[in-house]
Amino acid sequence: MLEGFAAQLGLSELFKKKTCKLSGGQKRLVNFLIGLANNPSLILLDEVIVGMDECTVEKVVKLINSIKKDKNYDNYFTSGRLLKRSMQYKRKTD
Repeated sequence: MLEGFAAQLGLSELFKKKTCKLSGGQKRLVNFLIGLANNPSLILLDEVIVGMDECTVEKVVKLINSIKKDKNYDNYFTSGRLLKRSMQYKRKTD
């Protein structure tokens, strides 16, 4: 499962690196993936996209929306910026 999420974000190569060799943005993504590792029933996101480039933000938003849909989450908590980006992405894909 975790490898699948990493592949969706284009981060499969990170599994071969030591965390001390990762950039700050890569470490944030690894932390995000670790949060998904135990298949949580609720995901709390706080500024998860801060410091990420636009391409990565779009991938993260797409993954979060996919997880939300697949798990049929009723409650979804996030930062204001991520919520805004998620809504923009949803409008683009509708």
